[in-house]
Order: sequence, then structure tokens, then C-alpha cells
Amino acid sequence: MWVAPSHRRLGVGANLVHAIIAWARDQKARTLELIVTSNNDIAINFYSRLGFAFTGKTASYRNDSALNDLEMIRSLP
Repeated sequence: MWVAPSHRRLGVGANLVHAIIAWARDQKARTLELIVTSNNDIAINFYSRLGFAFTGKTASYRNDSALNDLEMIRSLP
């Protein structure tokens, strides 16, 4: 997910994630998973605030071998 800088900190990202959560629940999904790049602390903190946690699964980031893709997951009660 990417939000234009001019629209950040306005709740746009949270609204998008909440809409995805609602849709996933309607589909009877039990979890959501996402991948975030290891150097994107702002996104990591954002997803953490929305209930996502690291799974421990990582992979090399294809555009820069110095970085990793980190998997995060959130249960849908």
C-alpha cells in the first residue's frame, strides 16, 4: 500500500486497512498477512499500531540485497 505524501497522517492508510479488514471478515478470512521492507520504520510502526506483528519470516528484498522483506500478520477475530 502506498499513500501520497500529501495525504499521509490524515487517516487515509488506516481507513484503507480497516476497509480491507472488513472485507476479509466478510470473506470469512481468519488472518491477514503483509510484507514490509525492513528499512520502512514508518510503515512497520503503522502496521504494528493496527495489530500486525512480525511472524519471523524474512526474504531478501529483490531491489536491494542489503534489505529484507519482513512478513507481518494480524488475526481477524
